[in-house]
Amino acid sequence: MVPAIWPEAAPLALVWCCYLYMPVVLCLYVRHRHHPLIKYRQPHLIATTGLLCTIYCLGGPLVLIWNATTPAIAYVLVCYVASILAIATTLLSAMVVVLHHKITELLVAPTQFPSNLIPTLTRTRWLLHPTNQMVCVVGLGCVLAVPQVVFLAATVDIVSTTSAHIFTSRLYNLFLLVLLVELLVAAVLAFRLSKQLTPIVDTFHQRVAYRQSFGSSGLFVTLSAVLALPERFLHLDNRLGADYYCRTILHTLAAQCVIVIHLVVPVYHVLKAQSVTRVAVNSIQMPSHLAELHDYLRERDKYAAFLAFCLVACSRDSSATEVLLAWRCIETFKTCRGARPPHPIASGPNGAMLAAELVVVMCFGPSAPLASVALKAEFGSMYMDRWTAWKAKECATAPPVDFFDEFHRALLAHLTTNVLPRFQVHSQSWLTYTQRNRSLRGLEMVQHMSGISSGRKQSTQQQHEYLTSNVATHANEGVMAPLGLRGYTMLSAQPVDNVNGDEIECHRPAAPTCPIGNA
Repeated sequence: MVPAIWPEAAPLALVWCCYLYMPVVLCLYVRHRHHPLIKYRQPHLIATTGLLCTIYCLGGPLVLIWNATTPAIAYVLVCYVASILAIATTLLSAMVVVLHHKITELLVAPTQFPSNLIPTLTRTRWLLHPTNQMVCVVGLGCVLAVPQVVFLAATVDIVSTTSAHIFTSRLYNLFLLVLLVELLVAAVLAFRLSKQLTPIVDTFHQRVAYRQSFGSSGLFVTLSAVLALPERFLHLDNRLGADYYCRTILHTLAAQCVIVIHLVVPVYHVLKAQSVTRVAVNSIQMPSHLAELHDYLRERDKYAAFLAFCLVACSRDSSATEVLLAWRCIETFKTCRGARPPHPIASGPNGAMLAAELVVVMCFGPSAPLASVALKAEFGSMYMDRWTAWKAKECATAPPVDFFDEFHRALLAHLTTNVLPRFQVHSQSWLTYTQRNRSLRGLEMVQHMSGISSGRKQSTQQQHEYLTSNVATHANEGVMAPLGLRGYTMLSAQPVDNVNGDEIECHRPAAPTCPIGNA
């Protein structure tokens, strides 16, 4: 049989070998389904789509190449039912994501949310539950696939005949046309759903992901139709499309677009995030208004924007830049004093001791360049006495990580009171950051409400430590009540995942270098 199908099947065999990665990616996706970078992407639905696409991409070519001996029922199940169910599952995942985003938009910006959409959200809230979603997948599959399968089974004995017999049936053209129409309708519906995703709460860029996946998949399906129409309906001898399985290759490439964008890219970012060594720094207890600025400054690009603002807009306030650099100096010490230093030579005990001495010299010593007059008067003598006592007791050991916490909080309080109000007015970065946090809290609330959130807690190395907040505090209770969100308290938000070409934002502790040099 193999010599008879060679070399026509060579291109299909080549792409089939390239698809052998799919089971591995699917297993990794399922394994990391509770990771913050995946958990908000409806992993149970996307994993089901990945399984169906894997069956189609790996089983479909085998059925078609050996169609002379393969039962017709195998072709119907692998090449038709699996593909239809994959489309239905992907469409449903887009619907659920739209519902999540609409409810989150209501939580984040209740005054801007259209009131006429609230009854629709109330009626479709049941779709948030995973069990209802899987029932919908089965229902959509039955509506789309069962009528055609029953009609085909009534005209062709799909149990005892081979797959090759289906291709010679006169009703196969109608069968193919119905499938093509379903694919086109699905593509249009998916694109319309992707447009419903609101940029305000699209923290994970799922709107771009769905547009890219459905746009590229629709392109391959259209090219397949261009090859199929002349051969099947105009009776033209199109040997390129018929003998080299070009249409099958195009169909599998359409499935690959969904797999790569919705499974491969998130898994890649999860593995990449886990490969980055993070420094374990004990969290400092502080009020929520200080914690938000603290988390903002711990991201390198955000710190650079704040430093630039202090240098330019706060030039008259000479202490603003010095206070910020002093905060960075303490962050350097905390990084070096972490429980798991990334570089033993630079960040071991000696490195932490040098970083502590740097804080004392730069902030409290005589002619300290990073000391503001008010803060030095309040903390200077206290920390000099504390440092002298520590060196007398433990001359070779670095002080504990919370050694400078009082001064640390005072620096943040100074920045929050004197610099942050002006920075909020002039900086788009801060507005984007706070809006992102509200979106994350809203998504977490919807996840928890729908019962999808796992009880597994993420470590502090994988998530930002945002304080618990009630995102419905400023919302109209009458608006929130129909959705069952009255008085609902939020869980901690999760880190940002800018997948599909964007970088992952996470805590990046300051490097153990002199802050003046970094400035």
